[in-house]
Amino acid sequence: MRPLLIALLASAALSACAAGPDYRRPALPQADAPDYRRVQAELNAAPDARPAPAASPAPVMNQAVSADWWTTFQSPVLNRLIEAAHKANPTVEAATAALRQAQEQARVETGALWPQVGLTAGGARQRDGAGARNVYTLYNASVGVAYDPDLFGGQRRRGEGARAEAEARAFELGAAYAALDANVATTAIQAAALRRQITLSDEAIAAQQRLLSILKDRLQVGEGSPSDVAQQEALLAQTQADAPALAKALAERRNQLAVYLGRAPRDLDDDVLALEDLHLPQQVPVSLPATLLEQRPDIRAAEARLKAANAEIGVATAALLPQVLISGAYGGNAGKVSQLFDGPGLAWSLAGAVTQSVFDGGQRRHQRRAAQAGYDEAAAAYRGVALNAFKDVADVLYALDFDAQTLGARRAASQAARRSFDLAQTRYRDGGEGFVTVLTSQDASLRAQMAEAQAQAQQLADVVALYQALGGGWTPR
Repeated sequence: MRPLLIALLASAALSACAAGPDYRRPALPQADAPDYRRVQAELNAAPDARPAPAASPAPVMNQAVSADWWTTFQSPVLNRLIEAAHKANPTVEAATAALRQAQEQARVETGALWPQVGLTAGGARQRDGAGARNVYTLYNASVGVAYDPDLFGGQRRRGEGARAEAEARAFELGAAYAALDANVATTAIQAAALRRQITLSDEAIAAQQRLLSILKDRLQVGEGSPSDVAQQEALLAQTQADAPALAKALAERRNQLAVYLGRAPRDLDDDVLALEDLHLPQQVPVSLPATLLEQRPDIRAAEARLKAANAEIGVATAALLPQVLISGAYGGNAGKVSQLFDGPGLAWSLAGAVTQSVFDGGQRRHQRRAAQAGYDEAAAAYRGVALNAFKDVADVLYALDFDAQTLGARRAASQAARRSFDLAQTRYRDGGEGFVTVLTSQDASLRAQMAEAQAQAQQLADVVALYQALGGGWTPR
C-alpha cells in the first residue's frame, strides 16, 4: 500500500498549476459622480415661469442602500406586504432551489479532486470435481483506489466553474429579492393611486348627480334649459363610463400583488394601502459607479458567469494535454474471513496509465475555441449589464427631478381647477355665468385632481426605481 500512497502524493505535488487563464475582471467605462450630480444643475440653469416644484428627496452620495429601504415610506401596510412576499413568492423559492442545486453541483466537482476509494467483498460456495468433500467456501475482499492527479488542472477548473455558477445563482437570488421588493412596492403604489382616482371619480359622480338634480328641478319651474340638462347628463354618463376602467385596473394590480405574495387573488387580505399613507423619503442614496459594480446583484451574477466561462477555457485547454490515471488495489482470497488479509491469498496491485489523443478530428481544439467564444459572449453580457446599471441610476435621478417639477405643476393646476369650478358654480347660481363654463370647469377639476394623484404616485414609484437601480439593498439572505 505504501507505493500507492507515494504515487498519490507525488502526483498531487505535480498538479500545482491549472491550465488556462486565471480570471481578471475586465475594464469597464467609468461614469463619475459629476454625471449624476449635474442633473439638478441642468434643471436649475434655465429658470422660467413654471410653478414651484414639489418636494423631492435629497440625494446623498455614497450612502448605502438599506436592506429594508421600503420602510422609508413609513407605511406599515407596505411593510407587511413585502414581508409576506418574502415568505411565499414562487420566483424567490425557485431561485433559492436553483442556488441549492448549484451549490451541491459545486461540491460534486470538488469531490472529484479526491482519490476515489471503493470496497469490494464477497463469498462463494463452490465444488471442484466430484464428491461432497470437494465443496468449500471462498471469501474475497479488496480495497481499490483510483486517482486522477489532475496534472493540468482540468478538474480544478471544472470546480472553479461550478463554484462560479453557484455564486451566480446566489446573486440571482439577490436580484430576485430586489426585483420582488420593487415590484410589490410599485404595484402597491399604483393600486393606491387607482383607489385615489376611484374616490375622486365617485365624488365627481355624486356631485354631478346632485347638479343634474338641481338642473332638472329648475327646468320644472321654468328657470332652466333643456340643453343644460342634456349636457350635464352627457358629462355624468362619460364620468360613469370611465369608472369601470379604473376598477378594472385596480383589480389587476390587486391580482398581481396576490401573485407576488404567493397567493391566489381571492386569498389576498384586504390590507388597503392609501396614497396618503405613503410618505416621500427626505433623502435617497446615490452610489458611484465603482460602488455600483459591487452592490448590484445582476452585475455580480453576470461577472460570476464570466468567471465560469473563463474556467471553461481552462477545462478545454487541459483536455488537449495528456490525462493520467493512477489506480491500486489491496486484498485477498481465503477460505476463512479471518485469513483474508493474512495468508498466501493476499495480493496488491499498483497501476498507472497515460492517455493522449492523437487524432480526434479537431474536436478538442474546437472545444477550446468554443470556450473562448463563450468567454467573449459572457464578457460582452457583463459589460452590457454594467452599462445599463449606470444608465438606470442616471435615468431615475433625472426622473425624480422632473417628477418634482411635474407634481408641482399638477398640484397647482388641480388647485386652480377646483377654484375655477367653485367660482363657475357660484356665478351660474347668481346668473352671471353660462352653464357651459360650469361643465367645462367641472370636468377640468376632476381631470386635474386625477393627474395630480398620478404624478404623486409616479414620484413615489421613481423613488422605488432608484432603490432598485442601486441594487435594492441586496445582502446575502
